[in-house]
Amino acid sequence: QVQLVNYLQSVSRIPLLISIDAECGLGMRLDSTMTFPHEMALGAIRDNKLIYNMAYEIARQCRAIGVHMDMAPVVDVNDNPYNPIINERSFGENKTIVAAKGIAYMQGLQDGGILAVAKHFPGHGDSFEDSHLTLPVIDRNARQMDSVELYPFKKLINQGLSGIMTAHLSVPSLDPTINLASSLSKPIVTDLLKIKLGFSGLAITDAMNMSGVSHYYPAGDRDVKALMAGNDIILLAENIPVAFRSILHAVGTGQLSRNEIDAKVRKILMAKYLTGLKVKRAPIQVSGITLRLNMQKAKYLNQQLVEASLTVLGNADKTLPIRDLLQYKFAEVSIGELNGNIFQKTLGRYARVPTFSTYKDGTDSDYAKLEDSLRSFNTVIIALHNLEKSDKDNYGVRGSTRDFIARLQAHKRIILVVFGNPYLLSNFVGLQNVAYDDSPTAQSLTAQLIFGAIGANGRLPVTASSQFKAGDGEVINPIGRIKYTMPDELGISPASLLKIDSIAIDGIVKKAYPGCTIMAIKDGKVFYAKAFGTHTYLDRTLTQLDDVFDLASVTKISSTVLATMKLYDQGLLDLHKPISTYLPELINTNKQNIRLIDLLTHQAGLVPYIPFYLAAMKEPGVFSPDSSAGYPVRVAQHMYQRADYFKQVIWKQVIASPIKTPGKYVYSDLSMYFMRAVVEKVSNDKLDNFAMKTFYEPLGLTTMGFNPRNRIAVNRFMPTENDKLWRKQLLVGDVHELVMQDFSVM
Repeated sequence: QVQLVNYLQSVSRIPLLISIDAECGLGMRLDSTMTFPHEMALGAIRDNKLIYNMAYEIARQCRAIGVHMDMAPVVDVNDNPYNPIINERSFGENKTIVAAKGIAYMQGLQDGGILAVAKHFPGHGDSFEDSHLTLPVIDRNARQMDSVELYPFKKLINQGLSGIMTAHLSVPSLDPTINLASSLSKPIVTDLLKIKLGFSGLAITDAMNMSGVSHYYPAGDRDVKALMAGNDIILLAENIPVAFRSILHAVGTGQLSRNEIDAKVRKILMAKYLTGLKVKRAPIQVSGITLRLNMQKAKYLNQQLVEASLTVLGNADKTLPIRDLLQYKFAEVSIGELNGNIFQKTLGRYARVPTFSTYKDGTDSDYAKLEDSLRSFNTVIIALHNLEKSDKDNYGVRGSTRDFIARLQAHKRIILVVFGNPYLLSNFVGLQNVAYDDSPTAQSLTAQLIFGAIGANGRLPVTASSQFKAGDGEVINPIGRIKYTMPDELGISPASLLKIDSIAIDGIVKKAYPGCTIMAIKDGKVFYAKAFGTHTYLDRTLTQLDDVFDLASVTKISSTVLATMKLYDQGLLDLHKPISTYLPELINTNKQNIRLIDLLTHQAGLVPYIPFYLAAMKEPGVFSPDSSAGYPVRVAQHMYQRADYFKQVIWKQVIASPIKTPGKYVYSDLSMYFMRAVVEKVSNDKLDNFAMKTFYEPLGLTTMGFNPRNRIAVNRFMPTENDKLWRKQLLVGDVHELVMQDFSVM
């Protein structure tokens, strides 16, 4: 596109005014560029400054590719849910809100140096037909047209609007001429728009190859009629040579005066002057254009827009945000999207949420099988993806889909997420969560909203059903769960984080490790999360952010100490009492008077560690290649530990170990062996169960816990160690330490 603009400007004697139809950004027309939320999503946003910022950024991007005029914003008041062409392109059904948001959009473009062109005059919102295909009739009287359809245009004109697009509509109350589009009507373009409303900017037709005009007037004739009606620019003339000759002929015969043509040309030249086209410019630099367009600040702005638009409806039972995870047994069903999408992955960051998917056109048989798979779950999150933009084919919601959801609602809690047009909510009754679009950003943020990592402040821009009216939308406040965001939100420069990448890569190159993941969190917000390298030096399996690592000795903090703190808070432990108070088997040993607080602060004088594996390697019968009742404890692949070995050998060695430096800080593994025993005695539960049900499950830590092979796919494990000394194998999903191997957290 940039190369084309450069070429055309180089061969034109007079600088060219380049326009684009980019209502939601350049991505609407050009690949590798940004797409911002469409206008109905913007209609849900309460803060119009965000819309101004978006339009200002679109203006920057337009200038970067040599564009001077954007055919936006759409200020049609979409008060007809069956409108096939405006619909989600409108800010909504409230004329005041449409006008306010249209002004913010217009000012952002024009402050950014781009001509704004509001459309589609005199108002395409109450249409049942598409002017691309036919000539729609707007059957409203002049008073209704003036009070509703014209309202936003009048407000924008008063604020200095630079351009207006005239629509191909039949509006009998404004011009009763049969089969005459409003774009070709002098009473509408000149008498109403220019004289009565006082618009002095550029009047531009909608595309002249659309059936709304092409079906009734041949090329050339319709172009002349457009100029005679008062338009200054003809958009997409179907046959330019024919149009040119027809206009010349019209001037020669007096149908069009030369003064009229001169006045139009003068307005266009003035527009060029105002956009900086008064002199020839140097060609736009092609190198680096994609990076210049897709700047980090623009991506963050897009996230802000999507987040501000999220709308929660039908939340009378206050299900959202999800608070107590233990109340729920979740499942998620994506309809119209394959398993493993961003929405599902983000849900999995907060809770254990098994996921399912089916096609949009799933049959009754497909849904019956899916329903059977969901029997054990009490809460089902249903996401509707890849929906249609209009009511054609009911927005892509099939009868089988509606019936499936209705059956589930009869006996399960349903959270319905609509990644698309809110008008389709008329199909459903109950809890709804509207995200308006199906972008990865919308999917991620909606999942975060469900679990309270972010709030919701959007309001419905249109009446979607008898249950959900325009303006509805519950304000949801975040409840403190981790948010995944961009560094910009915290005032951190993304460029400054590149040093982290270089350090991680340097470690891989120097073979300090084959792969790693790095996460950075500030104020409860994850602003950096990346995976580097591979699982091993030989295996080329790429490291993923949801891979699972052996935490090894961090287990002492993430389970044993946490459990101790919990029991202390419950008044079940006194840290100043001797350990023998809780473990009577230590009476009459050198450990009986050690206080718990000295164990926890490593001042009990215990030896640092005991290399139990050395003796185990030499003693016959400790390990078996097969699992059995006598050998239940997995140590590694084809290596299982004898059931009584810990109690009969290891624990006895721990109790009999010497005390060397009481009162002095010496780090010791043994202190946590004792504290584990204390926790299990006081809680009357195994440490793994206690930690799981008390901490990990309530917090939604879906991969953290003990014995990970029992619940996590092996391909998600990062290897712990290539043990060449004892187990003679790569440890994958098996922890490093022998003593605590059946309790080490991953």
